[in-house]
Amino acid sequence: LSYDAACQYSVNWLKQISQQFSDLVDFAERVRWAISTLHIKDHKSNCMYMYGMCYKECMGHFHAETVEHFWPTLNQFCKVTRQMTPGHQHDALTAFTNDWNWKKVAGMDTFFLL
Repeated sequence: LSYDAACQYSVNWLKQISQQFSDLVDFAERVRWAISTLHIKDHKSNCMYMYGMCYKECMGHFHAETVEHFWPTLNQFCKVTRQMTPGHQHDALTAFTNDWNWKKVAGMDTFFLL
């Protein structure tokens, strides 16, 4: 699980899960915490070795910031949904997200040919 503050959030993770979602404890124990390469540079040195993706087994060198590329475009789109009812907002955001994902998939051919 990649999270910018995984070093702090993971401290009480199992305690919180066991109190609120006791049926998920087995899953929660298997979670591997990581901090993205971009954000870990602002942490203490020991965080880099404990939570850095480049030090995790089977994780590889991945910056894990791809999800954040979506936010600026989504912020612009959200201006359109302000006057919509909650149901219409949900439908519009789902359609927008599906379109974004489809464009990513459709553009993969040029990415892999480079």
